[in-house]
Amino acid sequence: MRSVTCYIKNGEDFTAFAEYHSTDIGEDGILARHLCTYFIKDRIQYKLLSNEMEEDREILIYEDQGTASHYQDERYNNGSGVLVEFRRLQSFSEPLLVHQMTCKNHTEVVRYLIKDYIYVAQLGHQLVDSSEIDEDRGVYVIYLDKDAS
Repeated sequence: MRSVTCYIKNGEDFTAFAEYHSTDIGEDGILARHLCTYFIKDRIQYKLLSNEMEEDREILIYEDQGTASHYQDERYNNGSGVLVEFRRLQSFSEPLLVHQMTCKNHTEVVRYLIKDYIYVAQLGHQLVDSSEIDEDRGVYVIYLDKDAS
């Protein structure tokens, strides 16, 4: 069994705040967490500072960014598959939901998380800005660059 422990960095101090085991989220779920720039848990948004390995220990170090933003068109995972949203960043308003899809597993999501450009139906190739796992909603979010088309 593999696990990943999440820490918040505060100055020189580190505080563990979550731990995930492969028996619960799968090996692919652990890998996907390493690839997301942002993480939302219990209405708090965290930014990934580093992912580390210490022998068999997987470690993610985050910075607390405060209360997570919520969008009017947010979707929640209904439990059938892994929901992925694609949102276009915009200069002065909330990110626009441009596409959503359901993947069979985290491995399919990882294929999207490792890409710089993603083909989105009806939009073509889009530059990826960042990605997020929103644990509260059970959704991965891939943010597309506001200037790309």
